[in-house]
Amino acid sequence: KNGTVKGFNLGILFLGSSNNTIEDIVCTENTTHGILISASDFNMVNRLTSTYNRQFGIYVSCSKNNTIINSESSNNIANGMQLISGVGVWTSENNKILYSQFNNNGGSIVINAYSTLIESCTISGNNDWGITINGIPQADRLLLIGAADQSHLLVGFGVQDGGRVASFHYLHQSLACAHRMRASA
Repeated sequence: KNGTVKGFNLGILFLGSSNNTIEDIVCTENTTHGILISASDFNMVNRLTSTYNRQFGIYVSCSKNNTIINSESSNNIANGMQLISGVGVWTSENNKILYSQFNNNGGSIVINAYSTLIESCTISGNNDWGITINGIPQADRLLLIGAADQSHLLVGFGVQDGGRVASFHYLHQSLACAHRMRASA
């Protein structure tokens, strides 16, 4: 709590670690990621600032039920955030990204994970789609609530590499709509 991690190979690593809280931390100018959460469940990341890292600002791999809230990932060379699943039982699922900002990164949010919630986030100025859905099984769900770009509209997103979204819901203030989509093969 209340610190800066600067100039290391990796800012913060959760590896096989659960039920932890990171709060009021700045991760900056690290060689790889600002924070890597791998094979770790039920962690809380609150008010993290991850900037100017040479790869991802926030990287979640093979982890479940983590919450990233009131955080910022900006000016990272690669993606502001990446959520990725492994194979078999090594999945990422039920992760939440709430009230956070992803700005001016090499890419924004890349999701290859199950049941991800993105709520009230600002995503702008990135060099790629606002949100990229990559290889999610057809039965999965992505829920966006109030995610906005600079014009306060739904962020752009793309579906790559055979990813499928069976149900996509976007809710913004009084506007509520649900879309059924499928990526072209």
